[in-house]
Amino acid sequence: MVKPLTVAQVKKMDGREPLYMIGYYNSNGTPMEYRQNGKIQFWKTRPDDFRIPVKRGLYEYGEVTPSNMHMVSLECPASVPKKNVVKGKYVQSR
Repeated sequence: MVKPLTVAQVKKMDGREPLYMIGYYNSNGTPMEYRQNGKIQFWKTRPDDFRIPVKRGLYEYGEVTPSNMHMVSLECPASVPKKNVVKGKYVQSR
């Protein structure tokens, strides 16, 4: 089990680390990997608030914020068998 992203980890990031979505996989079973696509934004009035712009592939963009950081990890999750990936999500075999 991989650990979700924390605010302390975000403050130490330098922009070169890949970010992995927890529970989401490519069609070949490898974990979805995102990379930082800009500067991390912090707010002086809200010290635990941040915004990390991310990119995956050519056309998929998004952002990591405190509301969705529980879905992101700096640790690479283990790959899963191809047959257990349905529409990008891991499905346990019966």
